[in-house]
Amino acid sequence: MKDLSALLTELGLQDVRTYIQSGNVVLRAPQKGEAALAAQIASSIEKHHGFRPTTMVLTLDSFRKIAAENPFSGDTIDPKSLHVGFMARSPQKPDLDGLRSLCSGGEDFRLQGNALYLFLPGRVGKSRLAARAEALIGEPVTMRNQNTVSSILELGSGLA
Repeated sequence: MKDLSALLTELGLQDVRTYIQSGNVVLRAPQKGEAALAAQIASSIEKHHGFRPTTMVLTLDSFRKIAAENPFSGDTIDPKSLHVGFMARSPQKPDLDGLRSLCSGGEDFRLQGNALYLFLPGRVGKSRLAARAEALIGEPVTMRNQNTVSSILELGSGLA
């Protein structure tokens, strides 16, 4: 993550803070335009490391909104069971029937705009729903559990 922080700082981004070894970064960007910044970051990583990752940039307000709208959140829900799939844009033709057919063991999902909310009471690694979600959504999805979402929000709040 030190390399990533240095690379982002080289691009002129400010107050770069990373969260564990997950590729999650909170920062200040002098320019506007999430898509343009995501492309710039991906290009720089490719130039320096030889691979081009799917890169997504969300404003702190967008991230907060997605986190706040989780329909499965609640005091009685184990945060390890909650997952949010972030997308750069809303999917155009998601296969909701296909997603429904994969729900088992109390699993559930909601697709709202550019967020996919998953309730996975079992282990995420054994969930067919989690494994196939991106393919059935038709957009790149980066999945984070509720504990990670909360930690990123806290990190971002330090910049606000």
